[in-house]
Amino acid sequence: MMKLYLTFLCVIFAFFVSCGDEKEGDGSSKETPTVLVNSKDSVAFLTPASFEEGKETLTVLSETDLKSEINKLKVFVANREKEEDSDSGTEDSSNTDEASQACFQNTLDNASFGSGDTLKIELKGDFAECINKKAAEQEAQFFKAHVANMQIFSEFKCEGVDFSTVSKDSIFESALSEQLSACTSASKTSLLANSRLIMDMEIYLFGKNRVQIESTSATHQKDGSACERVVEDGKVVYKTECLRDKKQIKTGQVGDILNGNEETEGNTDEDKEEIIASRVILPSGLIKPENGTYYENVSIEFSINEWSGTMTYTDSETAPTWTATNGTETLTGTLNPK
Repeated sequence: MMKLYLTFLCVIFAFFVSCGDEKEGDGSSKETPTVLVNSKDSVAFLTPASFEEGKETLTVLSETDLKSEINKLKVFVANREKEEDSDSGTEDSSNTDEASQACFQNTLDNASFGSGDTLKIELKGDFAECINKKAAEQEAQFFKAHVANMQIFSEFKCEGVDFSTVSKDSIFESALSEQLSACTSASKTSLLANSRLIMDMEIYLFGKNRVQIESTSATHQKDGSACERVVEDGKVVYKTECLRDKKQIKTGQVGDILNGNEETEGNTDEDKEEIIASRVILPSGLIKPENGTYYENVSIEFSINEWSGTMTYTDSETAPTWTATNGTETLTGTLNPK
């Protein structure tokens, strides 16, 4: 949960992960279109109260949509396998990402950091130029960002871990990853995190598409305070209930591309809007297994738009099953993580 959530890079590049190495378009834009989003403050940070607002505007989800959204939620997986970079067939990023890394580092000039056993990162800026440089380095000519306004607040407190050396330069270094890894075995940790991302971009897949995304996510207790975990007998245990909230609005000429449907042609003039709000409630007493993929002998409640449900776990190697209802219909399924 901790390792990369802290850094803005994983949030920004999540889009590249979801798109993968698809077919390339011509990678050019003959003209600079009007920016759909121009206010860094058009989306507020999520709070437990604001998550409950605007439910009448949420997109009605079909059975297929619901299953897709459930499978997207990484929080349902206790331990994810590390991605193998050495056999990916791509060049060493250290030789190809100098321009984009320098760009991201420059945006951190006004960022603030914590000290001692508390790592606090607060930053705000438009990362569109940096994202486009990263896309160029990866030869991802199917993508162009016009606006990528991001604001992040993350605060980790890990007893016995020293974050006093963290700066805008060291945030890209392996030492920070080692410090964050040390948090997982710290006797007591707390996490309060909030992020918002506003993107206006063009995607050259199956035609030219213009998409706007407004996304907010938060990790907190029901009263807005930090979640707390401890290590007992070598195992990580949640000492408080922890909410993992997310709201996302996608508008524009989206087709089905951002939903992973490669067979649907884009290049449509019809603007669509999709609003998804998900909440996963990690219960107090939840134990994260040292090994294995899933939690053991526990139920986790969740809600996605008009659906509310329960994810039921048996052992760490068996995919959990879920049941969800919208008040009139009940659906069941087995988690198939994406």
